[in-house]
Amino acid sequence: MGQVSSSLDKLSLQNSILIPLLCAQGYIGYKFLQQYLNSKQDNEELAQLTQKLSQKTQKQSKDTEFDEIAKLAQNSQNIPIISERKSPDEEEAEVFKVCVTGGPCGGKTSGLVYVQEKMKELGYLVFVVPEAATTIANGGGMLDMQNYNMVQAIQFQTNLLKLQIRLENTMTQIAKLSRKKAIVLCDRGLMDGQAYVEPKEWAELLNINNLNEVLMRDDRYDLVIHLVTAALGAEKFYNQQNSARFETAEEAAIMDKKTQDAWLGHPNHVIVDNNVKSFEEKLTKMLNAVKQCVGIESSTTKYTRKFLLKPNENISPNIPKDLKCQRFFIEDVFLESGEEQGNKKSFRKLRRRGQNQNYAYILSASKVDKISKDTQSSEIQFKKLLSYREYTFMLSKSDTKRNNLITYRDVFLYQGNVFILDTYLNVKEGFNILKVILKNKNQNVEIPPFLEVVKEITDDLGYKRSTISKKDWYFSKGDASLLKKNFA
Repeated sequence: MGQVSSSLDKLSLQNSILIPLLCAQGYIGYKFLQQYLNSKQDNEELAQLTQKLSQKTQKQSKDTEFDEIAKLAQNSQNIPIISERKSPDEEEAEVFKVCVTGGPCGGKTSGLVYVQEKMKELGYLVFVVPEAATTIANGGGMLDMQNYNMVQAIQFQTNLLKLQIRLENTMTQIAKLSRKKAIVLCDRGLMDGQAYVEPKEWAELLNINNLNEVLMRDDRYDLVIHLVTAALGAEKFYNQQNSARFETAEEAAIMDKKTQDAWLGHPNHVIVDNNVKSFEEKLTKMLNAVKQCVGIESSTTKYTRKFLLKPNENISPNIPKDLKCQRFFIEDVFLESGEEQGNKKSFRKLRRRGQNQNYAYILSASKVDKISKDTQSSEIQFKKLLSYREYTFMLSKSDTKRNNLITYRDVFLYQGNVFILDTYLNVKEGFNILKVILKNKNQNVEIPPFLEVVKEITDDLGYKRSTISKKDWYFSKGDASLLKKNFA
C-alpha cells in the first residue's frame, strides 16, 4: 500500500478521492483509474499502476458483495473481526448472539418464537435473523442443490453465505444501537453450509472467498444450539411442509449428523435431542441453554462423567483417523477470586482457544457450592466471547496463586455422545482426562476402545480445573501409584 500511495503523490492526483478507491482494491477502483487513464494516455506510471490493479481485480470477484465475505478472512496476527465483538465504546450494549441449528424438522421455527417470547418477558430485546435458505425459497429461488455441479454448488452456497452475513450483521448492529441488553437469535449459522456440500466443495468455497473456518465456527456466536431432527427419535412428527425442506426422513437423519459435525468443537455447543416427554420439554431445554448463556440461573442439568486415562508415550492418545475429531489448543487463566459467601465461591476464567493459530477469547464465570469436605456442586453462570483487546486487558487481573493451564483438547462424537479429551501439557509430566457428555444421568457409558481408563474421577474435586491450576497441586499417592503401574 505504501508503494501505491507514493506513486499517487508523484502523479499529483486527488489523493482524498483515489486513496479510498485504491484501498478497496476492487472493481470500482479499477474502473475509476481506467477512465482517468483514457484522458492521460501519456502517463506511463499510472498505466502500470492500473495494470497491477487490473490483475489483482481479475483474481477477485467483480461482485462487490464479496467484500463483505472477504472481511471474514483473518490473519492469525490480527484481532479477530468475524466475531464482531463489542468495542469499549459499546460497553453498555450487552448483545448475545445465538445460533439455532439442527437437522430438518428439529423445531427451530417454533423454538425461535418460544425463546423470543420468554426472553422478552425477562426484559431482553430479542432480534430474530431468518434462515437464509428459506428467505431465498420464499422469494422464488429454486433450491435444487442435489442436481448442482461443483461450480453451481459453490456459487449457491456463496450467495447463501453472503445473505446470512448481511442479515446477521444488520440485526446485530441494530441491537447494539439500543444500548440495552439484547439477544440476536440466528436461524442457522455460517457453518451450516458445510453439511450441504462435499468436503472438496466446502474447502474450495473457503479458499476462493478467503474465509477462515475456525473463526466462522468459534468466534461469531456465543452459543450454538443444535435441535435434533424429528427423524431421529420422533419419526412420526417428521414432515416436509417447509418450502425449503426437500429431504426425506432418512436424508434428514444424515443431514443432522453432518450438521453436528460441522459445528463440532464450538466452545458452547448444546445438543437438544428428542429424548423428552413432550415437544414443550424440548423447547424448555432450548430456553434454559439461552438463559445460561446470558447469565440467568436456570434448571439446566448437564450430566457428565470424567475418567483419568492411562499414560501414553506420546502424552496425547492416538485417535483413529477415520473418526471425525477437532483438536484445539487451550490456555486457561484464572482471574483473582471473586466473592465468597459462606460455602459459596465464585471463579472467573479467561480462555484462549484456537486452531491453526486462530483464536477465540472467552470469559466464563462459575459458582461453586461446597456441600461437604469431599462434595461440591458447581454451576456455570455465563460464558461470553471477548475481543482480543478485552482479553489482553483482563489478563492483568490474573490470579498469581495459580498457574495457567495449557492443554490440547480433542472433541469427537462416539456412539451418539460428545467426548472431550483434555491433554494437560504443563502440569507434572502431562496427563489425560476424558469427559463424556451424557443424555441423562442413568445412561451407560461406552468408552472408545482406543482409550484405556485408570479410574473414574467424576466426583473427585482434585481434578477440577480450578484445583489443578493451583501452584501446589499434586497427584494423590494412590493415583500416582496407579499411573505409574499403568505406564510400566
